[in-house]
Amino acid sequence: MSTSLKQQPQPDTAGADLEIGKWERVTEIGRGRWFVAYRARPRHFSASGQADYVVKVPLEKDVSETALHMLRREATVSQEFSHPHVQTVLEAEFTRSPNYLVLPYFPGETWGDLLGVSMWRLAPRCLWVFRQVAEGLQALHEAGWVHGDLTPGNIYVATTGHTLLIDLGMSTRRAVSGDQRRKVFTGTLNYAAPETFVAGRVVDASSDIYGLGVLLYEALTGRLPFALADSHCLPKAHRCTRPLPLERLTPELPDNLIAMVMRMLAKEPCRRPHAEEIVSEMIELEVAMFAQRLRLPSPIDTQRVA
Repeated sequence: MSTSLKQQPQPDTAGADLEIGKWERVTEIGRGRWFVAYRARPRHFSASGQADYVVKVPLEKDVSETALHMLRREATVSQEFSHPHVQTVLEAEFTRSPNYLVLPYFPGETWGDLLGVSMWRLAPRCLWVFRQVAEGLQALHEAGWVHGDLTPGNIYVATTGHTLLIDLGMSTRRAVSGDQRRKVFTGTLNYAAPETFVAGRVVDASSDIYGLGVLLYEALTGRLPFALADSHCLPKAHRCTRPLPLERLTPELPDNLIAMVMRMLAKEPCRRPHAEEIVSEMIELEVAMFAQRLRLPSPIDTQRVA
């Protein structure tokens, strides 16, 4: 569901309308299933002016109800609260075509793009990134929202290391009663919580915590908890199978870090920690590991273990 902001070759825009509202598209920087993103600048800027904004538009000329709903949801979340580690929407256009969002641009890449980069294969650096993600989740949950689709493509890491939760189009209001239950599955199979596969189960903030646990497990081991060739088997694995113990894959990790990740991956939502607890534990771990250069195993290394 994400729109990766990894730099892409500039598309052939000969004859195309580069202007969207009061914005001028400069170059395409990413596209996903529903949207395409461009670096952009205000139309009144000169051609040499900095393109410090992102314009996000639906991929199809005829905007689907789903795409429009996702754009509106991103704008709504941003209107209700702001946080340094959650994507900000600066402007939105829904009254006329084309519909779009305007976001600030930061040089950087998604976490999915960085997973194979050696400098990010250090446990303290991973903790730094995911502590920021946890802080963003804490703010999102306290504001009454659930992200709903935590994946490597929905975490953006600027070149400075500043990290953002992005792509809020699948966010939902946080359940406040047993009446708010999931009717259909939404999300990404590899990172979805067990309860999201069960009709009638409440999907709440704890479901985001499970997704964060999967991301951390993957970052620390170089492999997903359930890397199955047949995706149809993933729902049952999330619901019933215990992942390979972290201490077997990365025995050099601190025991309290291993315990935290495994609590996040608990099958029952009530057994998972809250985002606030995770932030507090991660800060302690960051301080304890500050001087360490603990390199995590590569995917090749973990294949040997398996």
